[in-house]
Amino acid sequence: MRYKRKSFPPENYRDWEDGCRALAGLPRLHLFQVDMVIWDEKQYFEPSAGIVEDEALVFILVALKLINARKFTVELNIELLDNVKTALGPVPFEILRHNKLHDNASNASNAL
Repeated sequence: MRYKRKSFPPENYRDWEDGCRALAGLPRLHLFQVDMVIWDEKQYFEPSAGIVEDEALVFILVALKLINARKFTVELNIELLDNVKTALGPVPFEILRHNKLHDNASNASNAL
């Protein structure tokens, strides 16, 4: 039997854009940092399966473009492919690559 990961807080794509819109309504936001673990259960159990669908990544990151902050960083545990970066276009945040404990690679941070 496979381990079934339960998210906390629960992951719900329908709420993601609403949450980003609420954060966009905060005036004078100075520092905003998002640390995301992009988790693909299929890839975890079958590493040859590839990564999360590009459309899902674009959806998640485009919603963040609504938010304005003086310093805004988004840390991801995966490297974005060029087609995802192209689909995003210019973003108001810095995207950093940061390996997490469950990743197979060594723990290090690198700017994309």
